[in-house]
Amino acid sequence: MARCPASISRGRTASFYGSTQPGAKQALAKLRDWMQKGYVGKDAFSQGGGEAAALVTNGKSGILPGPYWQIVWPIQDVAKINPGAEMRAHSVPSAADGTIGFRGIGVDNSFVVVNKDFKHVDALFVYLNKLYEGMNFIPGSEFANGFFEGYDYVMQDGKPVYDGSKVEGGLLDIRRNFIVPPPANADALFNNMVKLHSGVEPTTPAEIYASGAYPKETWEAAALLDQVKDRAIYNQFKGVPTPTMLTKGDYLSKLESETFSKIVFGELPIDAFDKFVEDWQAGGGEQILQEVNAWYASVNP
Repeated sequence: MARCPASISRGRTASFYGSTQPGAKQALAKLRDWMQKGYVGKDAFSQGGGEAAALVTNGKSGILPGPYWQIVWPIQDVAKINPGAEMRAHSVPSAADGTIGFRGIGVDNSFVVVNKDFKHVDALFVYLNKLYEGMNFIPGSEFANGFFEGYDYVMQDGKPVYDGSKVEGGLLDIRRNFIVPPPANADALFNNMVKLHSGVEPTTPAEIYASGAYPKETWEAAALLDQVKDRAIYNQFKGVPTPTMLTKGDYLSKLESETFSKIVFGELPIDAFDKFVEDWQAGGGEQILQEVNAWYASVNP
């Protein structure tokens, strides 16, 4: 059964928390070893994405785990600072026994907040649907090629062009001018990049966009991810926070982050993990799993 830290997974008969499984202890030991050898920076656990990206673009780090699209940012900036430098995508590394696993990202990654007194939520959805058409090149839509010709695309020889380097004066990222970010069909974009990497000639506006707006290195990264996408491990709890999550969740998260950090930095022995598991279960974790099991039973009658 695949396990991932800070995620709830479902076993044969009950749910379990990845951070309390034996594999987490092994992972902490490996991170501790890497920290002692200097493979991992001492600021790694407190850095944001921008800070981590700066280490790469400044030539201080040679490996950057992340999504396939990071070829566009920040990796493209590497050559700007260090001409001739090149970074390539590599697949997710495997364990000694060949096992591959990585944290999967859920379908929900952003939201829009609407005033409770707003009486025309339906109008907002009309607006969002139109944005969706322009972002995803829906056939038959007035935005089938994009939002506005001459801004985010131009027509050349009867076909849309999205590569700003091929257009005099460049193109405008018109998405920045909307009230809310236009909803993109990330799966469709990903699949188009995989097709492009396999040698498919782009014919539809969506395929032409992927071929012009993204470098070939991004297609390669997408193809590598496509080979292992079934190894993604998702948080399988999709309900609203349980009562104990609301009352004990912050405490348990702090307990986990502090214990794990101290183990990795050598301030606590590896076996401190066992005490963490006991404290996590007694401090509300066991109750949370019982509530998650009840939720699972309610949605799987």
